[in-house]
Amino acid sequence: MDLEFKKREKVVGFFIIIICLLLIFSFVLIGRGKGLFKKYVQYYTVFNDAYNLQDGAPVKLYNADIGKVRDIELVEDKVRVELLIVDEFKKKVRKSSYVTVKSPTFIGSEYLALVTGSKDSPLIPEEGQIPSIEKKSLTDLMSEFQVEKTAKKFVESVQDLSDIIAKLKSDKGPFFSVLYDIQKIVSDIEKGKGNIGQILRTKTIVNEISVILTRVEKILEDVSLASSKTPYTVDLVNKNLERVDSIGKNFDESSRSLNSLLNDLKKRMNDIALIIKNIEKGSGDIPEITKSALDSIQEIRFGVKKADDAIQALQKNFLIRNNLPERKEPGQYESDTRP
Repeated sequence: MDLEFKKREKVVGFFIIIICLLLIFSFVLIGRGKGLFKKYVQYYTVFNDAYNLQDGAPVKLYNADIGKVRDIELVEDKVRVELLIVDEFKKKVRKSSYVTVKSPTFIGSEYLALVTGSKDSPLIPEEGQIPSIEKKSLTDLMSEFQVEKTAKKFVESVQDLSDIIAKLKSDKGPFFSVLYDIQKIVSDIEKGKGNIGQILRTKTIVNEISVILTRVEKILEDVSLASSKTPYTVDLVNKNLERVDSIGKNFDESSRSLNSLLNDLKKRMNDIALIIKNIEKGSGDIPEITKSALDSIQEIRFGVKKADDAIQALQKNFLIRNNLPERKEPGQYESDTRP
């Protein structure tokens, strides 16, 4: 016999299936949030006191949950605490590690804090003991910071401060005495008394300082102007040196030319002397001698003219012109005219 479901029954069955799926999904989600599906590794530790630890208290590493407290039990005069740590953090549990009880505040819920050790230290095996450090109580903290001794020092400091304030308030105390002395010194300075008053009221020093500053400012301006003209001056000196060098070369050439002219002049004078001797010896050759003498005289005049031109050129040179004596006006002479 086949079962037939009505439409209403099918709808109800569909909603029941959806509700079951939602319940399963919620259970899985909550379980993952609570760590129900994580793999844990069991360890234990021992304390001298339970420090208000509760089952299920978190185990933290760097303030992050990595496990929980499984059980707390008394073993003789010690407190044995079994804890579960997530499998992925078991590499942090080494023999140099330790756990201690901490709380966010003095009135908060306690938890176990795991402090990692050296990476070179060997790992603690499963169900092994993790070293522990006792939690410091309020009494221990007070003894560590020596609260009573610190409070006494604070009270003494406050008393000393009150004594200092009382002395400062007194009219005959050091504070008002210093103020009176300062007021007297200022009054003397305003009246021009004492060395400081005379210095402050003397205008001569101020005027001298002003004059000195003016001179210094002018010197700085001159130095700035000279430094700005230095490149132009150096270029001008270089150009003058080049001109002196070229003038020296021209002077050497002119000297050599003058020496050659003087040598020619000597030769012509020797020729004239020879001609005169020939004239004295005989008169047969007088016409030829005379013609030769006239030619020689013309050549001498031409050489003398060249020498004079060279001398005038040297006289015009500014290096030689300044060292020459003053020139006298030559006398006027009449030369005999000869046919």
